Amino acid sequence: MKKNGTALWRQRGFSLIETMIAMVVLMIGFLFWGTGMITATQAQNKAQEHTQAIAIADHLLEVMRRDPFFWDAGGGAEWLGVNCVAANCWTGSSGLPDECGTAYPAYNGVFGTTTPYTGCDKTMSGNSAYPPYTYLWRADFHNAWTGTPDVQAADLTVWVFLKVGGRQETYKVTSLNRYI
Repeated sequence: MKKNGTALWRQRGFSLIETMIAMVVLMIGFLFWGTGMITATQAQNKAQEHTQAIAIADHLLEVMRRDPFFWDAGGGAEWLGVNCVAANCWTGSSGLPDECGTAYPAYNGVFGTTTPYTGCDKTMSGNSAYPPYTYLWRADFHNAWTGTPDVQAADLTVWVFLKVGGRQETYKVTSLNRYI
């Protein structure tokens, strides 16, 4: 039988197999898209945690830089003076309070051996904008580890520890403080 000069058996539409193949291809595409969205969300959360930790560390570095007693070698001072030969020459605490009213500790934390200090969660903005954190901080003469220390400058190091999803993330930030 012919219709318009073409046999009917040659005309065909979509078969069930073609439809199923098209659905499988679409499903695989949606699975890849969904996996990509999950990965992007996880990366965004990690970036947010990293940003928060760096903001906290920057705040703590600024506290160190602005400490009016940082270079004070007088009685009960933080700094032991230019003749200090100890591993760390900032052993005292100025007693300056953080935003929660707790005195800041001395600048002599040692990563891995000193128990981290509990940070004030009201950092910078006056509210609990950041997750609970602990930290260590340390000051050393600039180039103290190379054998030629510059006693008119200090290397500042802050470690921030955040608990994220049952694991602890550690962030380290360093800076320089010049003798004024």
